[in-house]
Amino acid sequence: MLELAVDDRRRSPGSKPHRPRKQVDMRAPSRFTAILAVLAMAAMSPGTVRVAPEPTGASPFAVSDPAPRTAGSGTAVGPEGTSVVVGAAQVVVPPDAVPAGHTFRIADTLAIRRNAAEIYGQPVGLDHDAPLAKPVTVRWTLPLLSDVQRASLVLVRWDSQRNAWRPEPEVPFRIEDDVLVADLDEFSFWDWVANVGQVVGEIVGVRKDGPTCGGAELPVWVRDVVDPDEGMSAAAIRVCFEADHDDIVTVRVVNNRTFTQQLVMSQGGQRWAWTWPGPDGFDVSAALDGAAHLALDSDTAYLLPPLTEVAVGIDRPSEPGSVVIAAKASATPISVLVDVLRFALDQVNIGGFDNPLLNALVQATFECGGQQLLARPDLSDAAQFVQVAIDAIGTCATEIRRSDSEFGMRFEQLSLAAIKKVGKVGDDVVIKANRLAYQAAGAFKALTFAKMAFYVSDQLQNAAVGPLSFSVRGDGRPPQLGAWTPSCGDVRADANLLYRNLALQDAFRDTAKQLWEYPDWDSASATAVRPLKTCSTSYLRDLAVELSNGWADRKSAEIVADKIRALVAAVDPKVIGFGGVGTFTLGLTATELGAMGFANKGNQYSGMTAECVGYAKSGSPLTFSVESKTGRVLSINTAGTDPSLRTEIGGIRVGSTLADVRKAFAGYEIEEHLAADFGQGSNGVIINGPSGSIGLSLTDATPTDYASGRPTVSFLNGVGVPGHAPTNKEDGC
Repeated sequence: MLELAVDDRRRSPGSKPHRPRKQVDMRAPSRFTAILAVLAMAAMSPGTVRVAPEPTGASPFAVSDPAPRTAGSGTAVGPEGTSVVVGAAQVVVPPDAVPAGHTFRIADTLAIRRNAAEIYGQPVGLDHDAPLAKPVTVRWTLPLLSDVQRASLVLVRWDSQRNAWRPEPEVPFRIEDDVLVADLDEFSFWDWVANVGQVVGEIVGVRKDGPTCGGAELPVWVRDVVDPDEGMSAAAIRVCFEADHDDIVTVRVVNNRTFTQQLVMSQGGQRWAWTWPGPDGFDVSAALDGAAHLALDSDTAYLLPPLTEVAVGIDRPSEPGSVVIAAKASATPISVLVDVLRFALDQVNIGGFDNPLLNALVQATFECGGQQLLARPDLSDAAQFVQVAIDAIGTCATEIRRSDSEFGMRFEQLSLAAIKKVGKVGDDVVIKANRLAYQAAGAFKALTFAKMAFYVSDQLQNAAVGPLSFSVRGDGRPPQLGAWTPSCGDVRADANLLYRNLALQDAFRDTAKQLWEYPDWDSASATAVRPLKTCSTSYLRDLAVELSNGWADRKSAEIVADKIRALVAAVDPKVIGFGGVGTFTLGLTATELGAMGFANKGNQYSGMTAECVGYAKSGSPLTFSVESKTGRVLSINTAGTDPSLRTEIGGIRVGSTLADVRKAFAGYEIEEHLAADFGQGSNGVIINGPSGSIGLSLTDATPTDYASGRPTVSFLNGVGVPGHAPTNKEDGC
């Protein structure tokens, strides 16, 4: 068996030194009179607290294991069997347990005196030169033991090579009245060992001073903070805020209660940027708290040990806009689990940081207990929390003492890791640590609800006040200016997206000013509207109107609207894109064309009532094919021999080669109509883009020339919606 090692080297807040905290160690009384005393004091403030119990002596690792000693030659026993009393033990060798022709000898052992940490029984030994044919029964008469001491009992066997009493938790035993009975089929020296336990200290009232934070201004994104303990020294938590680096806010938190609380992110969708468990401690309580952090904390929940200062980091939210980040401190089933285990460990003396397996035991118990508590989301009050936590720890203690169980194997795994981390350590120390861990696990099963009555009283008093929260209100991290995607179809939605991309920049966070008063508002507006270049000119005109009329700050909005109108004016009328030609887009309608002076010229083959008609205007090089039923533009047709007319992608114009077209539009679908099938016996290509299709006529050439890409573009036909690219076909539209 053997951790986890508490290496909770989480990042400490900022680079500033931290005030050493006052070391206050919380322990629980183990006697009923002490419990009554606590309950009598419950009417005081919720600051009633138990000081650390005084150990009954030095650390169990301060002394070596006592070796079994003998006096005299012992008692011979043959195949007939015998019963021999050795001190407080009776050794019963049944008939035929000793093989024929052999004589075994029961040792005359001396009793072992109890030491500072452990109580030993009467060692028994059987010297044999052949295997036992039947088990030998040993009956130990137990001295007066407390319930905790009795629960911690474990059988041990002397390891002469390592000079240590090795625990044998897999060997069963039973207790009949005050007699421990074990049937043993393999011998050297055997005994039982129990943990002495601890003596309870005095009860005092105590509070924890509030934390102290630096005076530097908080990061610029923070607008205000809410401190739950302002003016209340008795508040359940006491907090202060200070600036860290990288836009992080450090929140120093003092748990001003005598029990563990859990700090949980309750609003804002944030995770801790980092956590700091406070100054290092080197006692059992510190080991327990460190293991609890490792086993039970999460990205959004952090344990607050009793009367301890910790710190957490809160980063700037990634989403722009106003955000409230809040965290709530309260007793939860998880925090109660920590306190119940803290109380259980108070009852035994298993050493502190000099016990390399302490962390392994604590972490395995937390992992096991946490798993059981997750299955009980119905818990609602302190009394329920405590009872379920006691039951969980008792069940987990049984699990840990079984090497074939899930958490017995987990304890072994953690123990091996702990031994490896400690490095050079004597085998006798490892065996003793293992033995003490088994004793502690056994003692956990002696926990009762009555023993935790003082704790429930403290919890119920605090529940009347309710949990406390702190909060940080501020602005989320702004997006990169100009990094947004317009819909090009919903002016209200795009006006809102544009506002959030522009107005929520840190440069404009001072609400005492109007946006137009900032000297950078004009240039920032020009950058923010750039993504709108992909929208049609008619849509841009509508969006500019929406901004002018829709934003409350008309003067600031008009500056942005002017930048949008400038996009329309900047469009080159000679450029063909997938969305249109120049300022004319495929999103136009017959009504809009009419407003611009274009008239319905009908269809030269089917007249004015054809499904597709042409719109034209005197002096314009463009004509429009319009669907009569819907009025939507199907294609924009050009006078394609104009040498200045070109495609937006690749700058393809009259005279460009087919090879140029293929290179410029690599990644797009290119339909090559090279078998006189582009209309009127001609050849050409159709390039299909995301929102439209461009048609280009090619010079006549041989198949070999087309394959080589040497033929040139003879005419730029225009652009149409998908499936309606302009070609040389005679459709009269």
